[in-house]
Amino acid sequence: MKCIKAEEKITSSTFYDIMVPRILEAINNMKVGEDIVIDLSKTVSVDAMAVPLLLNTARWIIGQKGINPQIYIPNLDAKKDLKNYLEKVGFFNTCDFYDYYGINTERIFAKMNQINFATYIFIDNAKDDSQEERERIEESVLRKLINSNINNSYVSFWDYWREFNDSQAGGNVVENVIRAICANTGIHTKENAILTLQRNIALNRVCISVADCGQGLYDSLKRKKGFQPTTMSFEKFKTLKGEEADLYAIVEAVAYRFYDEEYGLYHILIKLLEFQTEQEKGHRSDKDKVWKMRIHTNNKRIIFTGNNCRGLEKASTKQDFVRKLLMLCKSKYVARTTCNYPGVHVEIEIPYDKEKV
Repeated sequence: MKCIKAEEKITSSTFYDIMVPRILEAINNMKVGEDIVIDLSKTVSVDAMAVPLLLNTARWIIGQKGINPQIYIPNLDAKKDLKNYLEKVGFFNTCDFYDYYGINTERIFAKMNQINFATYIFIDNAKDDSQEERERIEESVLRKLINSNINNSYVSFWDYWREFNDSQAGGNVVENVIRAICANTGIHTKENAILTLQRNIALNRVCISVADCGQGLYDSLKRKKGFQPTTMSFEKFKTLKGEEADLYAIVEAVAYRFYDEEYGLYHILIKLLEFQTEQEKGHRSDKDKVWKMRIHTNNKRIIFTGNNCRGLEKASTKQDFVRKLLMLCKSKYVARTTCNYPGVHVEIEIPYDKEKV
């Protein structure tokens, strides 16, 4: 049996830096029919950003080895808070329903609190990259979100923040982009997209994490109909390898919807820069909070913040935007190289203004 020891605090950072190398080592050294366990004996907390990553790990292992891994949590009073959270966020229910992990612990009763915590799985896949199929998948994503519970807590989740209320002019930019990301998984990768939302009252932030374990941004863009890179010719783009391919793919993905009516990562970046401007002008009370957007694909992770993205909103052309973005993404303070964890993972962390709650 292969046993992967999890960290005391599982965040997306500790997941990529510490757990992924352990997972890779275990997968590469497994014998036929051998079991594999994620051991949460030391774990005290799991950040919302890491919930889709843990779930995708099960899908990754199933795809590689054809066996369902286990999650182990000791039956101790000290683990009640951890199990309570995993129940509330829907982690255990997801494992039960979609047969991801075998849960090796004594379960506790905890009612899911979807207004504050929620995990959604999107399993519909497109037959091709036609506009008809794209519209069908996007409708499937919306239907899953809206009809996932009787009290429509998904809508209530967004209404809690005035900035994200759909009644505002232009609607909810972040929500629209998240829907598009989840739909893109069904269109381009044939894998499940996993979305976790959490309203973290203690830290005054909304956490959004969406991930899949598919082919990654680079292969998706390379196969996308009509895609023309801004950074280089398409022929040169097709020759990129490894972490360089992943870095350029992230840049192209963020810039893809530059000044476009259809929503994409570009719109989130600009919206978050607007928050930063409001903070600096003193129009928000959460001046000490910084929004963050992290994008990981395969071997590369880019961390965007209101501080390191200054000036991107002033780009007047897509070429100028990409040039500035590429310079930013090549900085060692912004980009991280990771062990290979397949797929795409987008994290958005936004502080909310207490006075607007």
